[in-house]
Formats: sequence, structure tokens, C-alpha cells
Amino acid sequence: MKRPREAAHRQRGAALAFVLVFLLVLTTLALASLTDDHVEARAVYTASDYQRALQAADSAAAEGERWLDAQAARPTAVTCALPCPDAPLVWAAGTPAPEDGAGFDWTLNALDFSLDYSGSVPQPRTDAQLLRVYQSPRYVIEEIGPGLDGSLVLGQSPPSQRWFYRITAQGTGAQPGTTATVESVYVRRY
Repeated sequence: MKRPREAAHRQRGAALAFVLVFLLVLTTLALASLTDDHVEARAVYTASDYQRALQAADSAAAEGERWLDAQAARPTAVTCALPCPDAPLVWAAGTPAPEDGAGFDWTLNALDFSLDYSGSVPQPRTDAQLLRVYQSPRYVIEEIGPGLDGSLVLGQSPPSQRWFYRITAQGTGAQPGTTATVESVYVRRY
């Protein structure tokens, strides 16, 4: 009769070991699930921050196009060696561009979206609603050069000239490491 009791004691010990292993597995699964949720939340935040940076850059590029459209005469393009102490409104063709790298500093060499450049002295914009970004978006206007428009047929009026500009804009998200750059080509007749 002593034998069934010994077997019962052994079974209770086995059940305890089985429950402890089962709890360890469940705890490991719960921790892995929490880690996955944290990684997914971080990925969603990073994607959202990149979208914010992209919207800021797009707004700055649109501002560059708006500025070019408001000019009555063709703006003077400036050649300046980098680092250029004052950002010109329009860079001349062949000047080191943002995409070249070559020491281009967005803080020094680009126009600030939060300033209005329509007057002789840049003024803070009152209509700019900036998103919650780390730094105000910036843009660069580069003159690409002229292009002919119209017909070259004998007896037709001479072709008018179109001027091509490349507008490159950079925006940041809420974090300083999140940046987006957009580029557009703008054509204007003068």
C-alpha cells in the first residue's frame, strides 16, 4: 500500500515542474509580444514623422514656385562659392547644388520657409502655418537656363524664351534625424 502514495508524490512533483515550465513559456511569449508591439509602434511613428518631413519639404518647394511666379522680371542668378555666407534667392547654373554634396549647408545656403522674401529685407511670414517640425523647411532655387518656345517656321513670330529653374527643398520631421528632400522643375516665361 505504500507504493501508491510514493507514485502520488512523484506525480505532484511532475505537475509542479510542468506548470513552472508552462509559466516560463507563457512569460516568454508575453515578453516577445510586448517587444513586437513596441517595434511596430516605433515603425509607425517613424513613418508618420517621415510624412511630416515630406509635407514640410513639399510646402517649401511650393513656396519657391510661388516666389518665382510673383517675379515681374527674371531674377538675377548669383554664383557663390561654398560656403556662401548669404544665401542668394536664385543660384546660377553650375553652382554647387544640394544634391552634389560638396559642402552644401542647408542652414547657411538655403532660403527659410518661415521668411517672406518678397521685399528688400526678408520678413517673418504671417501666413505660414508650420507643422510641428524640428526645423523650418528650407529651399534652394537654381537657374537651369533658357529654352525656346514657339515655332521656328519662316513667317511666324520669333519664339519666346522660357526659363527653367530647379527647386530643391528639405524638410525635417519632429525629430532632427528625419529629413525628406523633394525636387521640382519650374518653367517661367519672362
